[in-house]
Amino acid sequence: VRTKQPIITIENFLFIYYSSKYGLKDMVMVEVSSVIERINSFAENSVEVEIFRRIIRNEVDEKFYWMVQSLKQGFKAKLETYYREKVKKNALKTDIDAFANSKVNGSLNRKEADYLITASYPGKDQQKILASFEEYFAINCNNDNELDYLAFTDFVLKHELDLHLKYVSHVSQFFVDTDNDKNGVITRKEFLNLMDVFAQRNVSSNFETMLEQADPTNGGSITFSRVIEVLGSNFADREKKTNLIQFLNSV
Repeated sequence: VRTKQPIITIENFLFIYYSSKYGLKDMVMVEVSSVIERINSFAENSVEVEIFRRIIRNEVDEKFYWMVQSLKQGFKAKLETYYREKVKKNALKTDIDAFANSKVNGSLNRKEADYLITASYPGKDQQKILASFEEYFAINCNNDNELDYLAFTDFVLKHELDLHLKYVSHVSQFFVDTDNDKNGVITRKEFLNLMDVFAQRNVSSNFETMLEQADPTNGGSITFSRVIEVLGSNFADREKKTNLIQFLNSV
């Protein structure tokens, strides 16, 4: 957006990247197919790769990937707080860093894992995820009654992915149904078809402004990630803080 360049999908970017690298159509197709095949293979063992796979399939928006990265990075800071609060109040920074690094590169006991969850989730969400985590920990912990840190992050990211898929499911289905040529983008006219849904239900929104947000370069191609961003930032009910995606989920 900053460079005023047309917005493209990640899959299209792969084709552009390998075209500039090889310049041969056959080589480009082989490399892109190989990358997507490896993504599908690794997705079975990693929630992060699964998220990336779903981004390419227009089932998850790109900003969600960075949201879960931020969540992961916050765990280390919370481990540092845990050490100061629960282990050694007057600890040196070197001790705190060493503890956090050992956990990130090793495993967590139940108290440490529960602390990260309670520090990351409020109220009812916290109780739900803790109840689910209890069974997960019992199944996946090692002989020392500890859980591998990567297994812990996979659990949390899977929880986030499941919630997000429910959140964007109606928009995703509309996008897939509308993208007739399956090239990963829709036109301005097709985007306005979705706006008709809100107009028919008397949702008061500035659809012209939303169209400009969806296609700021006027390139005529709107990605799924851009649709989610636009609908998520515009409201069907400002007083109740209900955005347009939540409104779609309620009708």
